[in-house]
Amino acid sequence: MRAFVQEFVQNRRSGKTKSALGTEDFLSHLLADDYFSKPENEIIIVDEMIDFFIAAAQTSKSAVSNLMHHLIKHKEMNQKLLQDIQTCVIEPHLKEDAHVDGKVDLD
Repeated sequence: MRAFVQEFVQNRRSGKTKSALGTEDFLSHLLADDYFSKPENEIIIVDEMIDFFIAAAQTSKSAVSNLMHHLIKHKEMNQKLLQDIQTCVIEPHLKEDAHVDGKVDLD
């Protein structure tokens, strides 16, 4: 993982890659900083990026775990969640598919 992140930082530093969002991200800010812009401080950037990745993975895991717990505990919310997924997530992507009438049976 360290080698992957280090290569990612080096590619960004050299200009081979840019932020996927088209805006400045955390790495862009670090590389623009006087202290972190020095190649000898790259190890600190790599460590910070790995820390953020691990922290995000843990919070996502916790959020999904809590969601599942509450859906099991409050079964009446299951149908509401399915309906929201249908109308807010699935239907907008299926409007062009006339053969399925923009509907997917989630039950």
